[in-house]
Amino acid sequence: MKQIALAFTGIAAALFLVPYAVADPATQAVQLGNNSYPHCAIQSDRVNCIGGSGWPQKVAFVSASGQFKWGGGSSLSGGQPEPLNPGQTYHFLGWTVVAGSTDMTFTNDASGHGMTVNSGTANAF
Repeated sequence: MKQIALAFTGIAAALFLVPYAVADPATQAVQLGNNSYPHCAIQSDRVNCIGGSGWPQKVAFVSASGQFKWGGGSSLSGGQPEPLNPGQTYHFLGWTVVAGSTDMTFTNDASGHGMTVNSGTANAF
């Protein structure tokens, strides 16, 4: 019994002393201030945004390489969206997000490609 207790104590100490890594979340959701739409999910290889009633389709996608497309969908991953205030810049997984007074611009740091979204539309660059 004493050996089991010593073994358990050794394992517990080893687990406590071993450093651990905390990974970045795979997706971060953002929105402009308190607005419901658009809200977007940033991932390392793309940004997906759900837009307002003025959008031709519900979701706009842009890849890090600049490929843009419209699509369907009703929800995004990334948890509760981080509200961005006008003039705020946010960096996540290789993307820079700049919040304007009525829009958000997502730029991939490596390629320079991205898109600007507002309640009426999304435009890739």
